[in-house]
Amino acid sequence: MTAVSPSQSVTTTADATGHFIFASLTLDTYTLSVDDQGFDSTSVAGTSVFVDQTQRLTLGVRPQLRTIGRVTSRSGSDIIKPGVTTDVYSVSAAQQAAAAGRLRAACKFRRQFVSRTCKN
Repeated sequence: MTAVSPSQSVTTTADATGHFIFASLTLDTYTLSVDDQGFDSTSVAGTSVFVDQTQRLTLGVRPQLRTIGRVTSRSGSDIIKPGVTTDVYSVSAAQQAAAAGRLRAACKFRRQFVSRTCKN
């Protein structure tokens, strides 16, 4: 915990229950800041301190969100693979045979109805 004003800057530590004390602050207006590991930082500006008076302040802090893991998934049968920077495709023998079969069927159809420009 820190109390900062134009006249001074003082640091203290909260106890296990979160209570804190700044003893002997000079007359001034302070900005109080709480910054602790695992929590979001919090500041309250405009806290005035007067001579021989005690003030009670409540500062709420929230736990910080943390990334505890990361999961990445993708299909095992993607044609485009991560990290490949060129146009490279993997075509299996079964895919080649299926494409050749479709080409033969298209040529056969064309020979029957259009012309004889396809080769077997």
